[in-house]
Amino acid sequence: MARILITGGAGMIGSHLADAFLSRGDSVTVMDTLVSGKREFVPGGAAFLQRDIRDPYLDFSGFDGVMHLAAEPYIPESYIRPREFFDVNAFGTLNVLFQAKKAGVKKIIFYSSSEIYGSAVTAPMDERHPTLPHSTYAVSKLAADRLAWTLWYEHQIPVVIQRQFNVYGPRSMQPYVIPEIIKQLQSGRTAVRLGNIEARRDFTYVSDATRATTLLWERGLPGEVYNVGTGVARTVGSIARDIGRLMGREITVELDAERLRPLDVNHLEADAGKIRSLGWSPLVGWEDGLRQMIAWHGENSHHFSPVRPSGLPVFV
Repeated sequence: MARILITGGAGMIGSHLADAFLSRGDSVTVMDTLVSGKREFVPGGAAFLQRDIRDPYLDFSGFDGVMHLAAEPYIPESYIRPREFFDVNAFGTLNVLFQAKKAGVKKIIFYSSSEIYGSAVTAPMDERHPTLPHSTYAVSKLAADRLAWTLWYEHQIPVVIQRQFNVYGPRSMQPYVIPEIIKQLQSGRTAVRLGNIEARRDFTYVSDATRATTLLWERGLPGEVYNVGTGVARTVGSIARDIGRLMGREITVELDAERLRPLDVNHLEADAGKIRSLGWSPLVGWEDGLRQMIAWHGENSHHFSPVRPSGLPVFV
């Protein structure tokens, strides 16, 4: 039985990751500020600590592994709070890594982001694709990603980097593209208004993403980077039409110019061959995942936060 700490474990991916480790028989502790995470998402079998990853007095003694997911995640907010995004995502990660080393943690899995690549120069995108971030969020995640990589070599901090492409599933709270579409359709609208409807994204269902993390806990090598994605890129417009069809609605998809980003990523498509060579592959089909997400949002719309700064986009 491993003793696992999950930072950001009250968020969408983190809480599902807690479920995944508990199902294996591991001991799980969730650490979260609850700024965007929800206490009710933390599974009953997990211990809970309300702490900030920037706290210089964090003590990870007694943990075998740290799954580091805590971050400022919502890209549009990085336009108006760039300093805080860097403070949490870069310097917070630096603190987690050194506290883990101090405590003798055996392995850290750092959740990086496909956003660090920027728009695809070549597709599909493997781990050697150029990193050309298009937002302050992405720059802060790239800083953390490269910190993790260099600190393995400079300080032998045993960190594995999971470069995660877009994730969808229950417990989504921020107004990312899929929950935003569901929310608009639940309100009775037939015209879905979105930003860059031609942008292409590679979505992985949340249970498949967390299976990748548990596999990297078992078999991932420190200092290595592993893309996690399906290798299928879909346009935002086609995603909206898929959701509308599954909800039994005939819809139109309209461009809302106010939701366009200052600098957008037009195409993300994963080459996940490296982690596939370890035995991972996505199991949940696209429409099956959407059905589960639609059902969850139908019963839990009160968790969804549509609040956003005026004029800023709503999708990742």
